[in-house]
Amino acid sequence: MKKQPSNIAIIGGGIAGLSAAYYLQQFAPNTEFVLFEKNNHLGGNIQTRTEQGFLYETGPDAFLHKPIMEELISELALENELIATNKENRKLYLVKNGSLVEVPKAFYLMGPSKLLPFLFSSAFSFSTKLRTLMEPLIPTKKIDEDESLASFVTRRFGKGNLEEITQSMIGGIYTADPSNLSLQSTLPRFIEWEQKYGSVLRGLQKEMRNRDARGPQYNQFRSFQSGMQILIDAMEKTIPFSKIQKNALVQSIDRENQLWNIRVNGKKYTFDHLIMATPVRATVHLSNFLPTQAKQLLKSVQYSSCAILHFGFRKNQIAHDIAAMGMIVPNREKRSILASTFCSEKFAERSENDLVLLRVFMGGTLNQELLQESDDTLFHHALRDLKELLRIESDPIYQNILRWPDSMPQYTLGHKARMIEFHESIRNIENVQFVGNTYEGVGIPDLIERSKKIVTGLLDV
Repeated sequence: MKKQPSNIAIIGGGIAGLSAAYYLQQFAPNTEFVLFEKNNHLGGNIQTRTEQGFLYETGPDAFLHKPIMEELISELALENELIATNKENRKLYLVKNGSLVEVPKAFYLMGPSKLLPFLFSSAFSFSTKLRTLMEPLIPTKKIDEDESLASFVTRRFGKGNLEEITQSMIGGIYTADPSNLSLQSTLPRFIEWEQKYGSVLRGLQKEMRNRDARGPQYNQFRSFQSGMQILIDAMEKTIPFSKIQKNALVQSIDRENQLWNIRVNGKKYTFDHLIMATPVRATVHLSNFLPTQAKQLLKSVQYSSCAILHFGFRKNQIAHDIAAMGMIVPNREKRSILASTFCSEKFAERSENDLVLLRVFMGGTLNQELLQESDDTLFHHALRDLKELLRIESDPIYQNILRWPDSMPQYTLGHKARMIEFHESIRNIENVQFVGNTYEGVGIPDLIERSKKIVTGLLDV
């Protein structure tokens, strides 16, 4: 039996690091550990704020209701706080030629799982519909290398599909350039469907048959009545105060005699195990113990930046129907915004009864230069698009902006192979684990589950 760690340092208090601390406390409450977080709060960009009758999120506003989340929510006794998307509003708009059209029911990311809604939809041109429905006739490609989203969609569904919807629907999730977004690292199930069924459409129709027919997993999204931060607060409350250090800037990490010497705010600490839950750039900066190859692999990870703007209106200010999750904006529309979530329509309790809260995304890999502009300029561009698309004639009664520089890792071609190579390059370094969205993906459940696996592996539980 391997020796269990007795004194563990967790560097980084985002959702991954906090989850590691939570599970350590749950499974081995007598184990000594300290979570070091440089900011004055845990959870990274997961924060909830309330201002002028609006409740908004600074980061993710929802999560997929996977088994790990159901389990965690039960453990934290948050069942009464859990809310689903508003059932009557489970639809999504697509901007087409300056107007909003509804994404057809049962359309999933790049293809329809039901044919009739797709055929009668006004969201696509006739040629795109025809080419998309020809997908089962396209020969299966032998898997010999990673393929970009743009290449895969164009090959299987045609260029029109990519430009009219898939670029904005999938590329927007990752704020990515579809021509360099690795399908293997982001949506491997589509590759699996092509290989298993000889057709993505056949895979969609078989695998997605039991999903909500009104949209791509809209019924699977969850949040909390009080906002996402309640999850962070509830997890933090389970951990003794002595095991969390906030405003703790880690200055260096050195390895000596199989122990970890960590300098934090000028003070030295020693641990026998280390969990690194920091962004890649911080990891590279702090990890002098990493071999050159490992550092180079981490340095190769690119990031994109984004800005999130919130606008509050009175309901009677908006002429267009907004009973929907939101809208996505293809790059071909030449707009300043990538997408908008209709927060008060997506979830309950996001605004007072006569108010509407809209959340706007700007930036991303295809629009990085826009983020060089001032806040006032971004407000101007975003509001211009909203007014034109939603038929709003007057100014908002509330607005704010949040900038997240270098916040989204880019899963570029070859990313999965590089991460495998990274872990292989450090296999001889004992008593250290790495966790974060660079390695596991952007989803909250994925990060929580990976942290749990790390802890259970350490403790043999």
